[in-house]
Amino acid sequence: MTLLAPTAVSVQQSKPNQAYGVAAQIPVSQAAHMLARAGLPISIDEDAVIPTAFLTLTQVADVSGSVTVNLRRAAEQWGNRATWNSTPAVSAATNALTKSNPKAGAKWVWDVTADVQAWAAGGLTNYGWRLNATALIKFKGSSAATGAPVLDVDVLEPGEAPEDLYPDGGAISVAKPTLSFLVPEDTVAVQVQLDANAASPYDFDSGEIPSEAGQVVLADTAFGGLANNAVTSWRARTRGGTGLTAWSQWATFTRVTKPTVTITSPGTTSDDESPTVLWSVTGGTQEAFRVLVTRGDGTVVADSGRVTSASKAWQAPRDILRNEGQTVTIEVRVWDAVDRLVTPGDPAYASATKDVTLSTTAGVNPPATVAATSDGIRPRVTVTATAEQAPDGWVVERNGQRVFRNNAATLNFTWTDWDVTPNHPVTYRVRRVVNGQVSAGGPSSTVTPRITGIWLVDPDDDDGALILGIDEGTRTAAELAVVHQPIGGPPIRRVAYRPPASGTVTGDLVDYDGVKSADASTAWLYRVKSSDPDRLLRLFLGDEVLLVNVGDITISPAPRSGVERYNRVSFSWWQVDDVPWKA
Repeated sequence: MTLLAPTAVSVQQSKPNQAYGVAAQIPVSQAAHMLARAGLPISIDEDAVIPTAFLTLTQVADVSGSVTVNLRRAAEQWGNRATWNSTPAVSAATNALTKSNPKAGAKWVWDVTADVQAWAAGGLTNYGWRLNATALIKFKGSSAATGAPVLDVDVLEPGEAPEDLYPDGGAISVAKPTLSFLVPEDTVAVQVQLDANAASPYDFDSGEIPSEAGQVVLADTAFGGLANNAVTSWRARTRGGTGLTAWSQWATFTRVTKPTVTITSPGTTSDDESPTVLWSVTGGTQEAFRVLVTRGDGTVVADSGRVTSASKAWQAPRDILRNEGQTVTIEVRVWDAVDRLVTPGDPAYASATKDVTLSTTAGVNPPATVAATSDGIRPRVTVTATAEQAPDGWVVERNGQRVFRNNAATLNFTWTDWDVTPNHPVTYRVRRVVNGQVSAGGPSSTVTPRITGIWLVDPDDDDGALILGIDEGTRTAAELAVVHQPIGGPPIRRVAYRPPASGTVTGDLVDYDGVKSADASTAWLYRVKSSDPDRLLRLFLGDEVLLVNVGDITISPAPRSGVERYNRVSFSWWQVDDVPWKA
């Protein structure tokens, strides 16, 4: 609340050229007027809200009967030496108060909020008011010891102007970007203006948009859009509990369209499970790229990461496509030399996508024969195939998934698969590769691999150890859980974590039918013990295959038995891949 002391001046018709100036008492009638004005403090911002403003005058003496005092806004300048003949013109609007038989000391209060708001905003010049009355009445003037005129103004300063305007200082790519800025918590509406010269008349004014957030999506407005290479400036303001804020500072950005990226290879179908990705870029200069490959469920199966290079080729990992008919989406992202700003829906890169499906070619003849065999001892399957004509290479499928490819141009093909699950039937199909195309159809072979004992194998070199014996070892998959016991109710068990399995193996390292000697198994286990403890190995247990880390390897020599000898071995293992159960 701001209390101001207006200057009150008397002018009287009886002496039209007399300058009465300020006085302790001022008569007001049809022939005697009061001029009153209070200067507003410069601290009141032009965007401030004036909720209320009241002018109060104090009556000097009793008045009999009804009297109406009219207050009108002055329209011209006047000073303390004003006279009746120099009385300023006034507005047509009258702010009238009427009292019956008012007594001395009565307070006359006019609501002058509209006038003061207009003065504060700069829409009107503050020349004060002129008052007259239907009957003679006297009010205390500016020089009165008590009861002098008072202008009581309630001021609400505007909220802070929006800050951190974005985009600012760089380039965007779309014609109608999203504009963002920080706003006060009480924001109920936002407004932006755009202009190439940051001056009125503006190229675009959004008007007030109801919103609590500092964001304007130009695509949702009547904005016509920016031409390519156009530079524009923009600013924002908000409306909150104190009205409109001041305008922000101007921010500037440029629109520069992105280059066009086109994936030229592979096509929509590919015989290659690891195709080379090729692309072209027009309308810009590539400085970096990134290639992502995703499955239909959104799983990323390959990601080159951002590579700073002008190269427009990338070799995909082997396993992005495994099953015939499987489809992946290849996305190529390209960054150019332009300093681009990221806005919603407008990343800093240009991109292209293509769906690619793994296929075969009916015109390529399949192999003549395919066979898959297990020796019943090792955890492996030997796959062979023959062809009437030598291909450029061979592809092997296990249960419909491609698991091996080579470039051997031979009539006879042999491959050993160490990544099999014992005691489960496996179907193999071998395909010929000619000029990059993979044969369709052809013979297949199904085998149920059997093993003897327990095997621990390195998947990188297929070397390992054979463990025999009747000790079943141990296994655990204890869950991390707590049990709550409510009063009068059944217990409630809450599981925080279900870990993979872990356990121990104990057995014998022996010479076995020329397949694996005790010395070879022992030497290999010692190499494992001396290697990285995080080394991944395959543990073949019955009809399971687990990817594990091992530790605590302990080997103890045992007595000779005839011409043979054997060692006792024990170790601990911890599963590191998927949990060993299926829902």
